[in-house]
Amino acid sequence: MKKYILIIGIIITAILITAVYLKNSKQNYPKKQSIRLALVANTADDIGQEMINGARLYVNALNQKGGLFGKKVQLHVFDDLGKTRKATQIADKISSSNQILLVLGHSNNICSVAAGRIYKKVGIPAIAASATSSLVTRDNEWYFRTIPNDEFQAKFIAHYIYRALKLKSAAIIYDTDDFGKFVSAAFESEARKIGLHIKRKWEFDKNSKTITKDLEQILHALRSVNDLDILFLGTDESFSSQIISSVHYPETHLAIIGTFSFTHPSFLKKMQKQFMEQKNPGFFTNGLYATLPYMSELSEADNIQFLKRYNKTYQKKPSWYAATYYDACKVAVEAIKKSGIHNAAIGKKRMDIKDALQSMYHQDYAIKGVMGYHFFNEYGDVQLPVKVAEYKNQSLVPAFAEYFIDLSKEPEQDMGHKILQGDKIIIDQLKMNKAQIVYSGLSINKITEINVVRQTCTFDFYIWFKFQHDFDPGSIVFENAVQPIHLEKPVIEKKENGINLCLFQITGTFKQYFDLRAFPFDHQQLAIVYRHKTFNDHQLKLVVDPDNPQLSSEAPDKLRLTTGWELLDELVQPDIKIHELQTGINREISYSLIHYNASIKRVHLSGVIRHFFPIVVMALISCIVIFLPGHKIMLKMVILSAIMIANAVYHMNVYVNLNVAYITAIEYIYIGFYIFLLFIALILFFLRNVSKMNKS
Repeated sequence: MKKYILIIGIIITAILITAVYLKNSKQNYPKKQSIRLALVANTADDIGQEMINGARLYVNALNQKGGLFGKKVQLHVFDDLGKTRKATQIADKISSSNQILLVLGHSNNICSVAAGRIYKKVGIPAIAASATSSLVTRDNEWYFRTIPNDEFQAKFIAHYIYRALKLKSAAIIYDTDDFGKFVSAAFESEARKIGLHIKRKWEFDKNSKTITKDLEQILHALRSVNDLDILFLGTDESFSSQIISSVHYPETHLAIIGTFSFTHPSFLKKMQKQFMEQKNPGFFTNGLYATLPYMSELSEADNIQFLKRYNKTYQKKPSWYAATYYDACKVAVEAIKKSGIHNAAIGKKRMDIKDALQSMYHQDYAIKGVMGYHFFNEYGDVQLPVKVAEYKNQSLVPAFAEYFIDLSKEPEQDMGHKILQGDKIIIDQLKMNKAQIVYSGLSINKITEINVVRQTCTFDFYIWFKFQHDFDPGSIVFENAVQPIHLEKPVIEKKENGINLCLFQITGTFKQYFDLRAFPFDHQQLAIVYRHKTFNDHQLKLVVDPDNPQLSSEAPDKLRLTTGWELLDELVQPDIKIHELQTGINREISYSLIHYNASIKRVHLSGVIRHFFPIVVMALISCIVIFLPGHKIMLKMVILSAIMIANAVYHMNVYVNLNVAYITAIEYIYIGFYIFLLFIALILFFLRNVSKMNKS
């Protein structure tokens, strides 16, 4: 006996010692180190906050999925105030860290160039996603860029003017700073290659003491040039606004185009200070063309998800700065993942990440982001088409033609013809295909015949399309229409300022998905979804038209909804639908579509009463049964049985009518009533037994 007690004691002692050891070892075991990235921006301005928002959105989503290599990714934000001295101080601070693997930023060119010298010297990979100067990545193998640089923008603009806008002549006004010299030289060189005639060009020095007089002379000379189609401005946002307000009036026919500088927040602020622009928004800015790396309206699969998460997180639409830093963060993380680094010195880790970035030199090794496919040329610059936008009422909207990267590898026999037609352009060996932009919108007149059993409803609505050149509205298919809808005879068809408008009035029945879990207190989403039946999203983009055309006087002022329902909200937004190709090859094709959604709720009081009145009556009768004389037990049981059967009949009626696989709210009430009846039966049984015991 003592032997067993001794053995048990030894075992207990061993367990206690092991537990204490494990506890202490767990406390002393170092926590998993995080993967750290730096983001440098001017946090005091809107651009800096957009940069941070975009990068954090990606990092937070990544960490929710478990991070990278089982570690959390941390984003350390530094503020360089937009000044070179502060930027170099921060670069020195980052260089002294033995944990930060990569730098995102800086926000502007001068800070990026200054800090880049330190990153090159120390050996820290950096990714620029807002600085566009070629000097950032030139002679610096440690600096990469995920947006097109200034020279690529200028080349693209020359092609766009000649191929997409079909204009034959241009003039140039540029500043003699680095930006102006780079973009003007690149624009002029590319223009001459493709046949775009440069009629005149003027330069100015913004630091000159006679700058006002110099600009006046340039503008006077500009007005004297005959038959000029478009003006290209190679200057920053402050002087662009001054030139535009002098030459771009509504009655003038001279188009103006500029680079990313036209999209800078300060550009619009300066334009809005003009008296006529304040009095009549768009007076100077309407019709201006600007390039930018990203537009939320031009939907792609990754962009749609990014838009939804950004709107949900920050309750606003992302700027291109948010999108570019979201993508830059993704490229950085993919490079870290590709480098496969685990336990190594910080210098070795950084070198491996830089090598991983350099290995993304071809579209086969590209990283797909919200802006497209990211892969770098020999200078570390991304090769991506830029987007072209047009100002309308002080907002940027997509132009009627955009170019997207051509990822096909098959040789094209009619390449020359497509280039001459403007359907394809090639810049620095990057092939791009033109996509037609078609604006579209809906105006719902009434929603009737909402049938939750058949999962359908009927819409009466106007639908319209705005477009340039050739587009056949008859090629539009409605994805969820019960019967095919053909757009044949427009109610309105007109052309104004080169823009075609076709408007149709349609009545049709559409398939819906009704979620009846909360029935009869349910909210429902009613949808109309349509797209082009043959053109994919890189051939045709459907963009939501922010303006309603002038409808007929018979159009109702307010949407009419069938009795028993109330409209909560309407939303029209772009979307993407992906189909698998039918060729047996593992490839997909995506279509641009428009998604209309109406949020409604059930408000018909009579319907609620109709479902709940029988239950209330049955519940009252059940309660009365309890108070019947005790000797009438058989009568009580008969009544309860009848109520149970009635409840089952009503329950079955709801089940058959709704025909859903899940349990609805009203069914939970019927099920609860079964339990209530059983409870009453138990009470009656208990009272009967108590009565018998008292009599005995």
